[in-house]
Amino acid sequence: DGSNSSQGVSQEEFLMRDEMYRARLQALRSEELSLMKERERLDLEKTRHIAELRRLRDEEASRFSATPVLGGRYVLQHLLGRGGFSEVYKAFDVVELREVACKIHQLNTAWNEAKKQNYVKHTVREYNIHRQLDHANVVRLYDVFEIDTNTFCTVMDFCEGGDLDAHLKENKMLCEREARSIIVQIFAGLSYLADPRRRVIHYDLKPGNIIFDRHGLAKITDFGLSKVMEQEDASMIDLTSQGAGTYWYLPPECFETGPRPPPISNKGDVWA
Repeated sequence: DGSNSSQGVSQEEFLMRDEMYRARLQALRSEELSLMKERERLDLEKTRHIAELRRLRDEEASRFSATPVLGGRYVLQHLLGRGGFSEVYKAFDVVELREVACKIHQLNTAWNEAKKQNYVKHTVREYNIHRQLDHANVVRLYDVFEIDTNTFCTVMDFCEGGDLDAHLKENKMLCEREARSIIVQIFAGLSYLADPRRRVIHYDLKPGNIIFDRHGLAKITDFGLSKVMEQEDASMIDLTSQGAGTYWYLPPECFETGPRPPPISNKGDVWA
Protein backbone atom coordinates (compact mmCIF):
# COMPACT_ATOMS: atom_id res chain seq x y z
CA ASP A 1 0.00 0.00 0.00
CA GLY A 2 0.94 3.67 0.10
CA SER A 3 2.60 3.44 3.50
CA ASN A 4 4.96 0.70 2.23
CA SER A 5 5.89 2.80 -0.79
CA SER A 6 6.85 5.80 1.35
CA GLN A 7 8.94 3.66 3.71
CA GLY A 8 10.72 1.65 0.93
CA VAL A 9 10.30 -1.94 -0.23
CA SER A 10 8.91 -4.59 2.02
CA GLN A 11 11.03 -7.39 3.39
CA GLU A 12 9.38 -9.87 1.06
CA GLU A 13 10.10 -7.71 -1.99
CA PHE A 14 13.67 -7.12 -0.81
CA LEU A 15 14.30 -10.88 -0.51
CA MET A 16 12.73 -11.46 -3.90
CA ARG A 17 14.93 -8.81 -5.56
CA ASP A 18 18.00 -10.03 -3.71
CA GLU A 19 17.42 -13.56 -5.00
CA MET A 20 16.83 -12.23 -8.49
CA TYR A 21 20.06 -10.22 -8.48
CA ARG A 22 22.04 -13.15 -7.08
CA ALA A 23 20.70 -15.39 -9.82
CA ARG A 24 21.54 -12.79 -12.44
CA LEU A 25 25.05 -12.37 -11.01
CA GLN A 26 25.54 -16.12 -11.12
CA ALA A 27 24.38 -16.18 -14.74
CA LEU A 28 26.80 -13.36 -15.64
CA ARG A 29 29.68 -15.20 -13.96
CA SER A 30 28.86 -18.36 -15.91
CA GLU A 31 28.67 -16.34 -19.10
CA GLU A 32 32.02 -14.70 -18.30
CA LEU A 33 33.59 -18.12 -17.67
CA SER A 34 32.19 -19.41 -20.94
CA LEU A 35 33.57 -16.39 -22.81
CA MET A 36 36.98 -16.85 -21.19
CA LYS A 37 37.07 -20.48 -22.31
CA GLU A 38 36.02 -19.46 -25.80
CA ARG A 39 38.76 -16.82 -25.87
CA GLU A 40 41.34 -19.42 -24.81
CA ARG A 41 40.09 -21.75 -27.55
CA LEU A 42 40.31 -18.99 -30.16
CA ASP A 43 43.78 -17.93 -28.96
CA LEU A 44 44.95 -21.54 -29.24
CA GLU A 45 43.40 -21.83 -32.70
CA LYS A 46 45.08 -18.56 -33.71
CA THR A 47 48.45 -19.82 -32.46
CA ARG A 48 48.04 -23.05 -34.41
CA HIS A 49 46.99 -21.15 -37.52
CA ILE A 50 50.02 -18.83 -37.31
CA ALA A 51 52.31 -21.84 -36.77
CA GLU A 52 50.83 -23.57 -39.81
CA LEU A 53 51.26 -20.43 -41.94
CA ARG A 54 54.90 -20.27 -40.86
CA ARG A 55 55.36 -23.95 -41.62
CA LEU A 56 53.91 -23.51 -45.10
CA ARG A 57 56.11 -20.46 -45.69
CA ASP A 58 59.20 -22.35 -44.55
CA GLU A 59 58.28 -25.36 -46.66
CA GLU A 60 57.84 -23.22 -49.75
CA ALA A 61 61.22 -21.56 -49.12
CA SER A 62 63.01 -24.86 -48.46
CA ARG A 63 65.31 -26.11 -51.17
CA PHE A 64 64.11 -29.64 -50.41
CA SER A 65 60.43 -28.93 -51.10
CA ALA A 66 60.98 -30.08 -54.69
CA THR A 67 63.14 -33.05 -53.67
CA PRO A 68 60.95 -36.16 -53.70
CA VAL A 69 63.47 -38.67 -52.28
CA LEU A 70 66.52 -38.46 -50.00
CA GLY A 71 69.17 -41.13 -49.72
CA GLY A 72 67.44 -43.22 -52.35
CA ARG A 73 64.84 -44.48 -49.85
CA TYR A 74 63.23 -41.66 -47.85
CA VAL A 75 60.22 -40.12 -49.62
CA LEU A 76 59.67 -36.61 -48.24
CA GLN A 77 56.02 -35.83 -47.45
CA HIS A 78 55.95 -32.42 -45.76
CA LEU A 79 57.96 -30.11 -43.54
CA LEU A 80 57.37 -30.55 -39.81
CA GLY A 81 59.47 -27.68 -38.54
CA ARG A 82 62.56 -25.56 -39.00
CA GLY A 83 65.33 -24.59 -36.58
CA GLY A 84 68.42 -22.43 -36.80
CA PHE A 85 70.45 -24.72 -39.05
CA SER A 86 68.12 -27.63 -39.69
CA GLU A 87 64.78 -28.67 -41.15
CA VAL A 88 62.71 -31.67 -40.14
CA TYR A 89 60.56 -33.49 -42.70
CA LYS A 90 58.06 -36.26 -42.28
CA ALA A 91 59.11 -39.01 -44.68
CA PHE A 92 58.39 -42.61 -45.59
CA ASP A 93 61.14 -45.22 -45.65
CA VAL A 94 60.41 -47.40 -48.70
CA VAL A 95 62.93 -50.03 -47.55
CA GLU A 96 61.67 -50.60 -43.98
CA LEU A 97 58.11 -49.48 -44.85
CA ARG A 98 57.73 -47.06 -41.94
CA GLU A 99 57.19 -43.37 -41.31
CA VAL A 100 60.29 -41.51 -40.15
CA ALA A 101 61.49 -37.99 -39.40
CA CYS A 102 64.36 -36.71 -41.55
CA LYS A 103 66.35 -33.95 -39.88
CA ILE A 104 68.36 -32.11 -42.55
CA HIS A 105 71.40 -30.26 -41.17
CA GLN A 106 72.70 -27.41 -43.33
CA LEU A 107 76.02 -25.73 -42.70
CA ASN A 108 76.05 -22.00 -43.27
CA THR A 109 78.13 -21.36 -46.38
CA ALA A 110 79.33 -18.10 -44.82
CA TRP A 111 80.99 -19.99 -41.94
CA ASN A 112 84.74 -20.40 -41.94
CA GLU A 113 86.20 -23.91 -41.95
CA ALA A 114 86.86 -23.90 -38.19
CA LYS A 115 83.21 -23.19 -37.39
CA LYS A 116 82.02 -25.81 -39.88
CA GLN A 117 84.33 -28.41 -38.39
CA ASN A 118 83.13 -27.55 -34.88
CA TYR A 119 79.47 -27.96 -35.90
CA VAL A 120 80.21 -31.27 -37.62
CA LYS A 121 82.20 -32.46 -34.60
CA HIS A 122 79.29 -31.81 -32.25
CA THR A 123 76.82 -33.45 -34.62
CA VAL A 124 79.02 -36.53 -35.06
CA ARG A 125 79.32 -36.79 -31.29
CA GLU A 126 75.53 -36.60 -30.98
CA TYR A 127 75.17 -39.30 -33.65
CA ASN A 128 77.73 -41.59 -32.01
CA ILE A 129 75.89 -41.34 -28.68
CA HIS A 130 72.37 -41.54 -30.10
CA ARG A 131 72.88 -44.46 -32.51
CA GLN A 132 73.65 -46.84 -29.62
CA LEU A 133 70.39 -46.11 -27.79
CA ASP A 134 67.42 -48.46 -28.12
CA HIS A 135 64.65 -47.91 -25.59
CA ALA A 136 60.89 -47.37 -25.81
CA ASN A 137 61.18 -43.96 -24.10
CA VAL A 138 64.09 -42.66 -26.19
CA VAL A 139 63.67 -41.51 -29.79
CA ARG A 140 65.44 -44.03 -32.05
CA LEU A 141 68.10 -42.91 -34.53
CA TYR A 142 68.01 -45.09 -37.65
CA ASP A 143 70.37 -43.59 -40.20
CA VAL A 144 72.68 -40.71 -41.12
CA PHE A 145 73.97 -39.83 -44.58
CA GLU A 146 75.53 -36.99 -46.55
CA ILE A 147 73.43 -35.03 -49.04
CA ASP A 148 76.14 -32.69 -50.32
CA THR A 149 79.29 -30.94 -49.10
CA ASN A 150 77.40 -28.68 -46.66
CA THR A 151 74.35 -30.82 -45.93
CA PHE A 152 73.65 -34.13 -44.21
CA CYS A 153 70.60 -35.90 -42.82
CA THR A 154 69.75 -37.89 -39.70
CA VAL A 155 66.74 -40.23 -39.73
CA MET A 156 64.77 -40.87 -36.55
CA ASP A 157 61.48 -42.10 -35.14
CA PHE A 158 58.47 -40.15 -36.39
CA CYS A 159 56.42 -39.00 -33.40
CA GLU A 160 53.22 -37.26 -34.41
CA GLY A 161 51.87 -36.56 -30.93
CA GLY A 162 53.65 -33.23 -30.45
CA ASP A 163 55.87 -32.31 -27.51
CA LEU A 164 55.21 -31.93 -23.79
CA ASP A 165 55.74 -28.16 -23.91
CA ALA A 166 52.85 -27.69 -26.37
CA HIS A 167 50.73 -30.20 -24.45
CA LEU A 168 51.16 -28.24 -21.21
CA LYS A 169 50.38 -24.92 -22.88
CA GLU A 170 47.25 -26.35 -24.46
CA ASN A 171 45.89 -28.10 -21.39
CA LYS A 172 47.16 -25.70 -18.66
CA MET A 173 46.94 -28.40 -16.01
CA LEU A 174 47.28 -32.20 -16.17
CA CYS A 175 45.38 -34.61 -14.01
CA GLU A 176 47.46 -36.55 -11.49
CA ARG A 177 47.20 -39.84 -13.38
CA GLU A 178 48.45 -38.36 -16.68
CA ALA A 179 51.23 -36.39 -14.99
CA ARG A 180 52.37 -39.48 -13.10
CA SER A 181 52.34 -41.57 -16.29
CA ILE A 182 54.48 -39.04 -18.19
CA ILE A 183 56.97 -38.69 -15.30
CA VAL A 184 57.31 -42.48 -14.98
CA GLN A 185 58.07 -42.76 -18.70
CA ILE A 186 60.66 -39.96 -18.58
CA PHE A 187 62.41 -41.58 -15.62
CA ALA A 188 62.36 -44.94 -17.42
CA GLY A 189 64.26 -43.30 -20.27
CA LEU A 190 66.67 -41.53 -17.89
CA SER A 191 67.30 -44.76 -16.00
CA TYR A 192 68.21 -46.42 -19.31
CA LEU A 193 70.60 -43.56 -20.20
CA ALA A 194 72.25 -43.66 -16.76
CA ASP A 195 72.83 -47.43 -16.86
CA PRO A 196 76.55 -48.28 -16.24
CA ARG A 197 76.74 -49.74 -19.76
CA ARG A 198 75.85 -46.34 -21.28
CA ARG A 199 76.43 -43.55 -18.70
CA VAL A 200 74.84 -40.89 -20.91
CA ILE A 201 74.00 -37.41 -19.59
CA HIS A 202 71.33 -35.75 -21.72
CA TYR A 203 71.99 -32.23 -20.33
CA ASP A 204 69.11 -30.53 -22.18
CA LEU A 205 66.05 -32.21 -20.73
CA LYS A 206 62.97 -29.97 -20.91
CA PRO A 207 59.31 -30.23 -21.99
CA GLY A 208 60.22 -29.30 -25.57
CA ASN A 209 62.52 -32.35 -25.76
CA ILE A 210 59.87 -34.81 -24.64
CA ILE A 211 57.74 -35.88 -27.60
CA PHE A 212 54.82 -38.30 -27.95
CA ASP A 213 54.10 -40.95 -30.55
CA ARG A 214 50.60 -41.62 -31.90
CA HIS A 215 49.79 -43.80 -28.87
CA GLY A 216 50.87 -41.17 -26.33
CA LEU A 217 54.18 -42.86 -25.48
CA ALA A 218 56.65 -40.27 -24.17
CA LYS A 219 60.14 -40.25 -25.71
CA ILE A 220 63.29 -38.28 -24.91
CA THR A 221 64.82 -36.56 -27.94
CA ASP A 222 67.56 -34.08 -28.99
CA PHE A 223 70.96 -35.34 -27.85
CA GLY A 224 72.82 -32.32 -29.21
CA LEU A 225 74.33 -31.45 -25.81
CA SER A 226 74.58 -34.97 -24.42
CA LYS A 227 77.76 -36.32 -22.88
CA VAL A 228 79.16 -39.73 -21.94
CA MET A 229 81.05 -40.48 -18.72
CA GLU A 230 83.73 -42.57 -20.39
CA GLN A 231 85.70 -43.48 -17.25
CA GLU A 232 83.94 -46.40 -15.61
CA ASP A 233 84.91 -45.40 -12.08
CA ALA A 234 83.89 -41.75 -12.52
CA SER A 235 80.66 -40.49 -10.99
CA MET A 236 80.99 -37.00 -12.51
CA ILE A 237 82.63 -35.28 -15.50
CA ASP A 238 83.71 -31.70 -16.17
CA LEU A 239 81.15 -29.48 -17.87
CA THR A 240 82.86 -28.46 -21.13
CA SER A 241 79.86 -26.62 -22.60
CA GLN A 242 79.07 -24.13 -19.84
CA GLY A 243 76.57 -21.55 -21.08
CA ALA A 244 74.78 -24.05 -23.32
CA GLY A 245 71.47 -25.65 -22.46
CA THR A 246 68.20 -24.14 -21.26
CA TYR A 247 68.81 -22.10 -18.10
CA TRP A 248 65.41 -22.75 -16.52
CA TYR A 249 66.12 -26.50 -16.37
CA LEU A 250 69.82 -26.53 -15.43
CA PRO A 251 70.93 -27.47 -11.88
CA PRO A 252 72.74 -24.85 -9.74
CA GLU A 253 76.20 -26.44 -10.15
CA CYS A 254 76.17 -25.63 -13.88
CA PHE A 255 76.43 -21.93 -13.02
CA GLU A 256 79.47 -22.22 -10.75
CA THR A 257 82.52 -20.25 -11.85
CA GLY A 258 86.16 -20.86 -11.11
CA PRO A 259 89.49 -21.94 -12.58
CA ARG A 260 88.02 -25.31 -13.62
CA PRO A 261 84.70 -26.21 -15.24
CA PRO A 262 82.10 -27.41 -12.71
CA PRO A 263 81.59 -31.20 -12.49
CA ILE A 264 78.21 -32.62 -13.55
CA SER A 265 76.47 -36.01 -13.46
CA ASN A 266 73.19 -37.70 -14.36
CA LYS A 267 71.67 -35.91 -11.37
CA GLY A 268 71.40 -32.82 -13.57
CA ASP A 269 68.86 -34.65 -15.74
CA VAL A 270 66.87 -35.60 -12.64
CA TRP A 271 66.90 -31.94 -11.55
CA ALA A 272 65.51 -30.88 -14.93
